[in-house]
Amino acid sequence: MNRMMAAVILMVLLVLFMLAGAVPSPDGTTAMIFKMPVFIVLAGLLAGLSVYCAWKGGVGFRRVGFLLTHLGVVVIMVGALIGWGFGESHDLVLPTGSNEFVREIQQREGPSLPLPFGMVCRRFTTGYYDPSYDLYEPILRNGNRDYRKVATHKMSTSGELSLGLLGRLGQAELFNPETMEWKNRVVLTNGWILQQVPPTPRVFAADLAFQVDGEPVREQKLAVNQPIEMKGWRFYLMSYDKQDNAYVVLTARRDPGRLAVVAGIWMAMAGIVMLGLPWLGGKRVAS
Repeated sequence: MNRMMAAVILMVLLVLFMLAGAVPSPDGTTAMIFKMPVFIVLAGLLAGLSVYCAWKGGVGFRRVGFLLTHLGVVVIMVGALIGWGFGESHDLVLPTGSNEFVREIQQREGPSLPLPFGMVCRRFTTGYYDPSYDLYEPILRNGNRDYRKVATHKMSTSGELSLGLLGRLGQAELFNPETMEWKNRVVLTNGWILQQVPPTPRVFAADLAFQVDGEPVREQKLAVNQPIEMKGWRFYLMSYDKQDNAYVVLTARRDPGRLAVVAGIWMAMAGIVMLGLPWLGGKRVAS
């Protein structure tokens, strides 16, 4: 069996494992697939075969690209293995508007995990999309007055709510300037009712302040898909108290293999670019 065929078989087997691990399972057993000894051995064999293929052959510009591509894949796998073996991921709840720095993560099981810094959520802000309203018609049901939902109406870009034959309502009828909020319920002159649909968050962000050795470091804004990093820990904003905004829920991750994965990706990308430059000449390299 030549090297190319062996690499293809190993890659197919790894892809099958990954597909099995990507299928969600209520009991979480699919996540264990990536920790099975068979999966780790197959990944190690593919990494070893990549190194062997990379160092076989002559020299040249394309050869350097070939080396970078294969070694980049190996570095990615090594970084992922380090992250799997030594990485951590925990949930962290921070109260908003507090001045007391949190210096440990309370785990569900086992002792608390100390952090090499203190952190606090100074402020939390949310922004919502323009509201929608459900329109209810008064009816008689079993001799009693009741309401039946007719339709849902969305706010237009001009800030008006079009109700068809019932006319239009502007911000003056829907917005409460005293509370600076959209009205939750509006009773129309004909007795019909507009009930606000629970608003959908458009954006929410938390201002986090850090302290190292008793000294303030800096304040950073944490938003969805915009993690921040402090001393090897990365924090992701996951959720918040939707009733009173009293706390935010973060995911704290520490992945010592992340830099290796990033370096491997850049190596592989550089190698692919070098292999794809036909005007630089050189012989095609076979693996």
